Amino acid sequence: MHYKVVEAQGQLGPWRVSTAAYIYAIQDKQGHELFAYHWHPTSTPQYDYPHLHVHSGILAKIHLPTRRISLEEILRLLITQLNVKPLKKEWEKALRETQETHQKFRTWD
Repeated sequence: MHYKVVEAQGQLGPWRVSTAAYIYAIQDKQGHELFAYHWHPTSTPQYDYPHLHVHSGILAKIHLPTRRISLEEILRLLITQLNVKPLKKEWEKALRETQETHQKFRTWD
């Protein structure tokens, strides 16, 4: 995840963290990438929208469009659907609280 600290006005200020780009890559135990959510608006202009890579067959070369994906959503996916053991006992509460804060103050979807 790439981010920058920027000045902000009103309820967002005086400073806020702004996401500049992200690549959330999910690998199997052998280190092979299974899928990845990307948003890199400055590195490849034709793919400046949030998108998903699925590393399987024909889908491996396609940029499937998605909405903006938060880190909390990726962590929840790993825990609830891919059986990754959470490090915190109260993981649900922690993810819910940080996701709510993210949604309240984000400037784009």
